[in-house]
Amino acid sequence: MRTPLWLRNPNRTQWFATLDRGRAVYAVYSHATEPTGMFAASLLARARMPKVRRVIVDVRLNGGGDNTSYSPLIEALRNRAVNRRGRLVLVAGRVTFSAGGNFVAEVDAFTRARIVGEAAGGSPHNYGDSELVELEALGWTVYVPPQYVEVLGRPDERVAIGPDVPVQIGAADHFAGRDPVLARAIALR
Repeated sequence: MRTPLWLRNPNRTQWFATLDRGRAVYAVYSHATEPTGMFAASLLARARMPKVRRVIVDVRLNGGGDNTSYSPLIEALRNRAVNRRGRLVLVAGRVTFSAGGNFVAEVDAFTRARIVGEAAGGSPHNYGDSELVELEALGWTVYVPPQYVEVLGRPDERVAIGPDVPVQIGAADHFAGRDPVLARAIALR
């Protein structure tokens, strides 16, 4: 079985590939825990290369983390070199959750990105910024999200951020190593 590109680097939370004969920058942002400053600067440098026509940010595996870690990446996506209709594509999926879902909400609200794939796994606003709680009697340590995070600073009743271009991956695609979501993101017109 051939592993689809988006699943090839499971231990790396931020990485790049060049696709479509150098015309597309593919950036995987799979966990909102590490600072994104260097990642964002690298994305901007790659987006400014003369041949690049598309910037694809894949957050399908971003199950969350820290809402304060991704603001440099949001700013990079808002930059004129990236933030143009048809140039910026965000790939999301059902595992995109918590701070990953909040990232999707901000990209949706503050950029001209087209979202491809599936709806994010959580709503634009949710409980987050978890704190560690010791349950001594049970011998457990758990994370409890004590605060309701309204990412956009205004109410948003959507249950999830849905895609502009819905594409699902079936079992046959997965086992054949195909990624119809990424293929659609590259082919958008």
